[in-house]
Amino acid sequence: MNSGHYVKPLYQVIVCADGARVSVQASRHHYATPRNDSGPYTHVEAGFPSVDPPASWRDYAEDPTRLTDTVYSYMPYDCVEEFITMHGGMVEGVLPPNAWR
Repeated sequence: MNSGHYVKPLYQVIVCADGARVSVQASRHHYATPRNDSGPYTHVEAGFPSVDPPASWRDYAEDPTRLTDTVYSYMPYDCVEEFITMHGGMVEGVLPPNAWR
């Protein structure tokens, strides 16, 4: 049965040149700013990076004791860009629209 609620598809996981991965999401159902389905976004939700993220991510961690097994809430977009740059650039995936570009 269709509940009549639109569910926005998730953005494809980001894969970097060195193989590092992270999910970056933004919508009215995620910890993102603005909290809507169209953006552009200044803050996003990142989750479950395959490697320890930069120190700049720690303040946004839901569980700072499990850096690769947690969600990072309302994280500034430049923190995502820092991760991508540290790992050689993005080779796969889709990022939510960035308000600063």
